[in-house]
Amino acid sequence: MNFMKEKRKLKKQNRLSSYLPGVKDIEFQGIDKWNIEDALKFDWLRENRNLLLIGKCGKCITTVAAKIGFAAIDNGYKVYYLKIDEYLNILKNKEGQKEKLAFARMKDANLIILDGLMYLPIEVDDILLLYRSIMNLSESRSFIFITNRRLEEWTNNASDLHVMETFKDRIMNRSKQIIFK
Repeated sequence: MNFMKEKRKLKKQNRLSSYLPGVKDIEFQGIDKWNIEDALKFDWLRENRNLLLIGKCGKCITTVAAKIGFAAIDNGYKVYYLKIDEYLNILKNKEGQKEKLAFARMKDANLIILDGLMYLPIEVDDILLLYRSIMNLSESRSFIFITNRRLEEWTNNASDLHVMETFKDRIMNRSKQIIFK
């Protein structure tokens, strides 16, 4: 009986964990398998630290993040996955009914997975919004940031170098980098 209750709880958590991409069996390419095995121990998640997954498109970075997300769910964590433009939309429109619900679910999550960070240039106002939200939310939960740009490239697309450097510092604070080659 207890097993069935636990199974229902996990199913509900999985349903509430927003739209993780499907995970296929993957061969880890461009990354040492021990990096993933270490991430799956979830020490970083218990300590409200972050993962920063960096690599070129086609290296299965999103798939690896989803695999970590599903494993986190199996370990009793609440996970929320979204792309950076969806995240910004929720932050900008928190009063809308759909966005209010999404923001509440984000706040309830133990782990937020943000995909596509700095894929496209972001306006200074949006970087400040990201900075503030990540600073507030990361005090009590962890993030996985997925980006296909090396951190030193982020400032190339910034209209305000100081704001971008501050944002990068915030992202790097308490984060472990996993670089896909």
